[in-house]
Amino acid sequence: MIIGPRPTVGWVGYLMLGGSWYRMAIVMVFFGFATIFIVNQGRQAITLHYSTPVPFPPPVMFLPSPAHAHTTALDACSVEAAGVNPFNPTDRRRVYVFMWTGTISHTDVWGRWILNLPKVDISLVNLPKLVSQTPLEEIRKHTTRSSWPDWMVWAATRVSLLWGAGGMVLPLGAIMTKPLMVDAHGPKSGLVALTEDGEVDPLLMAMPAHHPVLLAMAEQLMNSSIGGNQGSLLTKVIREVCFVDNIRHLSFTDCSQITVLKGRAVEDFGETELPQQTGGDADTFLIRYTGDLHHLQDLKQTRQVFLDNNLHKYCPLTAQSVEVLWRDSF
Repeated sequence: MIIGPRPTVGWVGYLMLGGSWYRMAIVMVFFGFATIFIVNQGRQAITLHYSTPVPFPPPVMFLPSPAHAHTTALDACSVEAAGVNPFNPTDRRRVYVFMWTGTISHTDVWGRWILNLPKVDISLVNLPKLVSQTPLEEIRKHTTRSSWPDWMVWAATRVSLLWGAGGMVLPLGAIMTKPLMVDAHGPKSGLVALTEDGEVDPLLMAMPAHHPVLLAMAEQLMNSSIGGNQGSLLTKVIREVCFVDNIRHLSFTDCSQITVLKGRAVEDFGETELPQQTGGDADTFLIRYTGDLHHLQDLKQTRQVFLDNNLHKYCPLTAQSVEVLWRDSF
């Protein structure tokens, strides 16, 4: 039976170490250095805060999927390429990047590289705040992010970003080969790209704020029984908004809401044995990596992807950084 005040953690530790003050001192020194290390790592991390983009001109935004684990050189390339100003190539337009985690660690080389690119803002995703004053506001009351599959969380966040500011939302790693922009006041102001199957490609979501397609998507997302993926959801919604059965025929209808990009607007690329003219098609606006994402954690394989697909044409600064890192690794 212990009589007196409750023993402190230090006293308990002293008893557990057999009453040896020498052992206790070693343990305290160890924890002291561990604490200093942890605090130092925290100071080196960059803390992200929630913010919203400026709505004019319609912004270019990047939002990775919730499952996106590591920032890669291709992610950095996509952000750099999107900064090309369609009206003045010598200037850069502002690009907004949204992340699901609240910090960029000191080991996140490409996350820090993106942060240092000119006219790039990186913000934290705060879904409850984003959906506020949007058609998705009700989800704050009866559901949580963990109750939805990742693709629905991703879609809801993209809808909320576009509802407030308009513009376009792309996943990190989608590289723009030609400048794209949304005309906030023009006819057929929404932009979509089609897959080879005639479905809407979910890579690109581009439309003005408060667009009818966004409202229809929000209504579908509020339906808890919804299934599928972003591509099937976008296809369904655009069919309903434009009263058309076949999206391929959209260009021949009177639908004033959507413009379908012609030809192969989105081109896929991956690892290859021979250099490719990626994005060389006159109708191609975006290129998408379809190789093994784990390979992009390896500097040698990343460099090879950049070389084989001539990515320096779209992101010269990032391509040069990959080359410098590769040379410094020897």
